[in-house]
Amino acid sequence: MKPFVKELEEAFGTIGIKNVTANDISKGAYVVNGEQKAVLQTAGKHPGVMPDVEIVSLHVLNSTKVLSASYYDSIRAGSGRDPETRMGRELVSWVSEGDRLLMATDGRDVFVHKLTAADYQPPQDPVTHDEKVIGALSQIDREKLLMRAKSANPRPRQDRTEAPLYARDPAVRAWAMVRSDFRCEVPGCGCYGFLKADGRRYIETHHIVPLGENGEDTIANTAAVCPNCHRKAHYSTERTQMAENLRQAVGDGT
Repeated sequence: MKPFVKELEEAFGTIGIKNVTANDISKGAYVVNGEQKAVLQTAGKHPGVMPDVEIVSLHVLNSTKVLSASYYDSIRAGSGRDPETRMGRELVSWVSEGDRLLMATDGRDVFVHKLTAADYQPPQDPVTHDEKVIGALSQIDREKLLMRAKSANPRPRQDRTEAPLYARDPAVRAWAMVRSDFRCEVPGCGCYGFLKADGRRYIETHHIVPLGENGEDTIANTAAVCPNCHRKAHYSTERTQMAENLRQAVGDGT
């Protein structure tokens, strides 16, 4: 499995990373590096000049939190140096010295994430890692996510352990969640996923034709289902009919 930072690089394409310095905190003005400025420009954000600053909404990955940050060029009068591009307001109070701040964009919104050492390593807990990746992917622009999900390998690699494990593409699951608006796609159910402690909704995903039965990891074969319907889809006497109903409900997956 890929490290989380690699998943973000592939999902967004345009990312920028910088270590937060003591000056960023003491001045109350985070200095944006070249990569992060490119991220903001890709999202259509351009620095103002004090006091006419642009206000940028920064969406925290895997969270419902949105930071309001001023974005501006600081003109250093008499210094003979180029303006310094900075961000302030809520961003500065959110970060701390030594944080490794990632900025990314899907071309519309700007996202931020505090990287940890674990984000650069192969995941130790695949389930937690998948949830983290899916959570990030479900926040990006719908059309971009759909394109990413459609490009998934329909025949994922199988990792051999005591039981077969499949390297499912998290974009496929994220799209099923977004497509359904986090509601169960089983006809006649339609219940919303429950709210987690962080304010985001939880819904499960299900391969209509199981991978172990030659099913594909595609958006047309993946449905969003509530936990109760998920168990029924696997074990109940109704599972064959449920599979047919889901196949018709999901259609081509878009």
